[in-house]
Amino acid sequence: MARFHDPAEHPFGPSVGRLVDRLADLPGIGRKSAERLANYLVACRKDEALALADAIRDVKESVRRCRRCY
Repeated sequence: MARFHDPAEHPFGPSVGRLVDRLADLPGIGRKSAERLANYLVACRKDEALALADAIRDVKESVRRCRRCY
């Protein structure tokens, strides 16, 4: 996917810039929505953000796509 900005130049720093880029890569998520989600994750409690990260990791480690359906 195309990057619109250099993550290192993001106002909140390169880690937030990389997060915005990764979120913007998701289907149906544009740059503006990615920035909103990243801002939410910066502002939310640490345990909430880590719970989301754990849920993503769990899905990737334990769920397999069905060859017949996909």
